[in-house]
Amino acid sequence: MRRLRASSGLIAGLFSFAVASGAATPPDGVIARATRPDYVFVSWEPVAGALSYGVFRQSDETGFSLIGTTDTAFYSDSPVSPGASYLYRVRTVYGSGVSGDSE
Repeated sequence: MRRLRASSGLIAGLFSFAVASGAATPPDGVIARATRPDYVFVSWEPVAGALSYGVFRQSDETGFSLIGTTDTAFYSDSPVSPGASYLYRVRTVYGSGVSGDSE
């Protein structure tokens, strides 16, 4: 996994979080963009059959916490602390459960 430092630029990589699974498909292509020092745009490829997605964030001081849910393949995280490092993970939510790790 890579850390995202809140500043202008593009950070792409593996942002994932494991839960339960079975045949549930996790999101692919997760990208986090710090478009302003206090704002991070997180996006991924849509998953067929997904009802929603859970977005999780970890900072230097905390473990992963759910920061929001969305029914789209993107999430706007704001405000974030300028200069802080964050990790993001996304889960796909289905009617029958939640996916495992995204890659």
